Amino acid sequence: MALVLSISFLIQLVMVLNSVGLILGITNRMCFWECLAFIPLIEIASMSVPLTPNGIGIREALTALMFKYIGLSNEQLGVYIFIALSANLFRLVGLVPIFSMKKDA
Repeated sequence: MALVLSISFLIQLVMVLNSVGLILGITNRMCFWECLAFIPLIEIASMSVPLTPNGIGIREALTALMFKYIGLSNEQLGVYIFIALSANLFRLVGLVPIFSMKKDA
């Protein structure tokens, strides 16, 4: 039980640090404590409410709520969601289509 708890803690910490890094890169602000409070709640809510597949709309709405709480703009929210969804897409399909593109020359 302790092993499962520690692995879950590490996974959540990696997700929080990923969000902190994205927000730091987009806004040049460190929002560690806000992300530590919101990100696990966002993940729990998006997985437990069965309205959308994998909680896609719920996750973005709660992320928008987090950004509103932090005081960031809608443009910064859009960049954050685009980068986060791109990372999920790269995990699903891999970087093979990008690396396999031929250059004309």
